[in-house]
Amino acid sequence: MAIGYVGSEALVAKLDHYLENNPVSFVVIDPVMGDHGTLYDGFNQSYVEQIRQLSHRADVLTPNWTEAQLLVGDNPSSEATEQRISEVLNRLTEQTKPHTLIVITGLHWPIVRMFGGRMAIICGDRSSHH
Repeated sequence: MAIGYVGSEALVAKLDHYLENNPVSFVVIDPVMGDHGTLYDGFNQSYVEQIRQLSHRADVLTPNWTEAQLLVGDNPSSEATEQRISEVLNRLTEQTKPHTLIVITGLHWPIVRMFGGRMAIICGDRSSHH
């Protein structure tokens, strides 16, 4: 099952309830809720919290940099140092299932890291490689 833009807290709650009561063999979640350091119009912290809870069900989680920061409860910043990325990834691995693959998209370089025996990947934007 693949989940992307959900758009409402009520629908997030329904998806979470469905997954709780109907185990799915493989779940990919792209927690679409913001970009470039800001939450999309119409979303609030309550929506972020519901997406955070839903993300616990992911086998593959594909947030962009803004969404990754929101998922760990941080105010998003466009600053993406290797140390900061590693910190956010470490926190994401602590709040997801033990086998969840985390792929952070939209950053300017590829990085592969192991956290607690799990791989996390940061995908670069091809247009940024000149």
